[in-house]
Amino acid sequence: MRYFVLLAALLLLGSTCTAFQVKPTVNTLNFEVEDGVVCMYSMGADFHEGVSVHYHILYGGDDFDFYVRDSLNKTVYVSYAGEHGLEDRVYFTTQNRQEHSYCFDNRGYSKRKKGIKMDIGLTSLKRWKQRIDPLQRAMHKNDGFFLGLLDDQMLLRMRENDLRIHVEKLYSLMVARGITEVVLIVATVLVNIVFISYLFRRRSKK
Repeated sequence: MRYFVLLAALLLLGSTCTAFQVKPTVNTLNFEVEDGVVCMYSMGADFHEGVSVHYHILYGGDDFDFYVRDSLNKTVYVSYAGEHGLEDRVYFTTQNRQEHSYCFDNRGYSKRKKGIKMDIGLTSLKRWKQRIDPLQRAMHKNDGFFLGLLDDQMLLRMRENDLRIHVEKLYSLMVARGITEVVLIVATVLVNIVFISYLFRRRSKK
C-alpha cells in the first residue's frame, strides 16, 4: 500500500512538472544585407509570448542599426551603430497576436555587405501571466517615458548634425573670407609699391 501511494505521488508530481513545461519554437535564418533595410517577421500565436532574438554578424562589420517593431510600428527595441558589437541578444514579451518585425538598416554607413545569422525563439508565457503582470504594469508606466526619451534623443541627434553642418559651413566661409582679405591686402600693398616706385623713378628722371 505504501509503494502504491508513493508511485501515485511520483506520477502526480511528474504530471505536474510536465504541465508547466513549454517547448519553445526557434527558427534560424541566414541572410545578407547590402545598402538597404532587410526585415524578418514573426507572428505570435497568443498574448504574452516570450521572444528571444540572437544575431551574429558573420562578416561586413557592425556599422548598422537594428530595431524591433510591432504591427503598429511601435519601437520595441532599437540599437544604433556603435551601441552593439558583432553579436547581440534581445528579449521581450509580446502584447498582441500580431506580427513583429526585426530589421537591419545598413543605410548611411559604410554600406558593406553583411552576412547575418539570426535565431528567433518564441515561448508561450500564458501560464505565467499572473506572475508577469506586476512587472508588465510597472513597465507600461515607464514605457511612454522611455519612448519619449528615445524621440528626444533622435531629435537631439538630428539637431546636433544640423548644427555641425552649419558650423562647418560657417568655418569654411570664414576661412574663405580670411584668405580673400589676405590676398586683397597683399595685392593692394604690391600695387602701392609699384605705383610709388613708378613715381620715384619719374621724379628722379626730371
